[in-house]
Amino acid sequence: MEFSGPRAGTTNFAKLLSGHSDVLSYGEMFNSYTDMAPRLTGGFLSAAQDLGIELREDQLRKKAFLVQNPVEAIRIALRHAEALGKRLFHFKVARWNFGVRTLSRIVDAYRPRGLVIYRAPIDTFTSLTKARHTGEFGGVDTTSVKPNLDVEAFLSFRARQQRHYQICKNLFEARGLPYAYLSYEETYGAGADPLAVIQAKLADLHLDPGVFDESTGMMPRQDSQTDRAKKVANWDAFVAVIEAKGMRKALYAYDFDDSGLSFRLRMAIEKIVPKAALAPVKRFLFSYRRHGVRGEA
Repeated sequence: MEFSGPRAGTTNFAKLLSGHSDVLSYGEMFNSYTDMAPRLTGGFLSAAQDLGIELREDQLRKKAFLVQNPVEAIRIALRHAEALGKRLFHFKVARWNFGVRTLSRIVDAYRPRGLVIYRAPIDTFTSLTKARHTGEFGGVDTTSVKPNLDVEAFLSFRARQQRHYQICKNLFEARGLPYAYLSYEETYGAGADPLAVIQAKLADLHLDPGVFDESTGMMPRQDSQTDRAKKVANWDAFVAVIEAKGMRKALYAYDFDDSGLSFRLRMAIEKIVPKAALAPVKRFLFSYRRHGVRGEA
């Protein structure tokens, strides 16, 4: 079970993972803005039929069934993996997919191993901002795109993403389930061997993905510029405001270990209160945590 966010190298991660003989990856199976991959649709429908669940192909378009019935959808996908003789099943959960209650149901139902995939907040945000400017999120070279970064938008993005990672940590630790962290920088940094890094991380989780198909390729980088200051139009001004707020560390790191009283209370509330009713509660109880950063410098 992968907990991650946008622009963190997770598409290449899923490709390399799928290149192993014992792995079936559904990738972003709960992102409703993409159709289910054609290579998975037939197998999913057959697996559903094996389990006595009647589904039509049109019900899988935009993944409505998967999003509305995640626990059942995973059960079907696991049956699909079994039918293919795969021992490992992989799927990604992004922060916008589900709230705490649904994530808790998934973890309790299947007790998976967890992998948190992340990238330096500023690099994720910059890449996401550039992609939004082009209107395309895959297969487009964004090197020439030089947007202005917005400080408040960045801090809000980082806070939401950080909380997603904290939820993962809380869910897995509370149940004594194994999980690990994998950074973009560790996987794709200078001199790194992405395949070796991923295989080592799986070994840490006591997972054997099988034999790797050497013909498996990786997606090319979408931005060839490596200098952060040259990726955007207002780097110096942006960093100056961040530093004035005493939040320089927020540019490059998340706080994975913040599971204090306010966070635990928030988790407890979200397990009880419907997601739609939480907005005013969050504003009232947790307004002081607006940026998810406490005096980091």
